[in-house]
Amino acid sequence: MIKSINRATLRKYPHYKSIDDLKLWNFDMISQTGNISYLVKERAGKKTREYPIQLPKIVEERLTEVYQNIADEYLNAIGEFDDRKVQMEIEREILQLRTEYMTIRNCVFSLKLKYDPEIAYVLEEFGYSIDENQEMEPQFERIMHQASNLITQYSIEEKNLEFEKEKLSNTNGEKKSSIYDSLIILGKFQGYRLDPKKITVSEYLGMRKSLADANKNKRHNKQ
Repeated sequence: MIKSINRATLRKYPHYKSIDDLKLWNFDMISQTGNISYLVKERAGKKTREYPIQLPKIVEERLTEVYQNIADEYLNAIGEFDDRKVQMEIEREILQLRTEYMTIRNCVFSLKLKYDPEIAYVLEEFGYSIDENQEMEPQFERIMHQASNLITQYSIEEKNLEFEKEKLSNTNGEKKSSIYDSLIILGKFQGYRLDPKKITVSEYLGMRKSLADANKNKRHNKQ
C-alpha cells in the first residue's frame, strides 16, 4: 500500500471515488484501454481535460488503488447477472499485481538514495526483508529478482484478459462493448435514450437489476 502522497499534487487531479459517482463511459474506457487516467474527472472548475491524461507516477499509483476499490464495489453489486464479471475479476488482479510491483520498485529506488525504516517497513508488508546492517545492493537485487515474478503473473493475467474479451466479442457477435449493447435495451425499458457520459455505474447497475426483476415477474405471471 502507498503510505503517503503529495496531497497538493493529488488535488490537481479530482477523480471519481466509487461506482456512485463514476460515469459509465469512464468506467468502460478504463476496462477497454487499461488507462487509469479515465478515473480523473473531465471537468475541474472551468478547466476541461482531454483523455487520455498524462499523470504523475504518484497520482497514477494512487488512482490504481482507488480503482481496485471501485472494481470490488462493482463485483459485489453485479451478482451473477453481468457477463463481464470474469473480465472484471481479471482486470482487478492485473491492477493489484501492477500496483504491488510499482510500489516495490519505487521503495527500492528510494532506499537506494537513502535508507528509511518506514519505506523498509512497506517492503516488509509485501514479504521482502531488508537488513540495514548488511550490504544493501545485493538485497535490492534479491528483492527485484523476486518481484519479477509479479511481472510474469501480470503477463499471464493479460493473456487471460485477452481471451475473455475475445470470448465476449464472439458471444455478442461484434467488437462493441457489451455495456453499450445493454444501454440500448435499457433505454427501451426506461423509455428514453441513456447517455453513458451522464449516468453513473451505480445507476446503470440499478437499471439492469430493475429490468432483470421485471423480466422475472413477467415470466412468473405467464406460468
